[in-house]
Amino acid sequence: MNSNRDRFEHELHRLRGYRFKRLLVVGSREDIGEGRYHSKISPKAVLATLGAFEIRFDLPIVFIETPEAAALLFERWVWWFSKEVVENANDLLRGCEKELVESPSSASLVKTQA
Repeated sequence: MNSNRDRFEHELHRLRGYRFKRLLVVGSREDIGEGRYHSKISPKAVLATLGAFEIRFDLPIVFIETPEAAALLFERWVWWFSKEVVENANDLLRGCEKELVESPSSASLVKTQA
């Protein structure tokens, strides 16, 4: 059992380098508190572990009731994150284009390299 937790913590540690991360739990805190899950670990230990993971790995924990709702939420996160990445990339490109237009020395450098 401990090796599963170690492996899971290793994966959480790897998430530290990502800009967007969440731990998505299908179920509710109430489900955990009342022991409605498939494990012999006490509800108190599960909730304490989740709280520790949230702090230790700077990892927001999101509870969602059903697998279908979890899938929709995940799709929404991917869409918004992708949109943000594209907008940031476009802003960088616009900044580079603007810099080339405003700086004659940069423009001549680009022409001589081509």
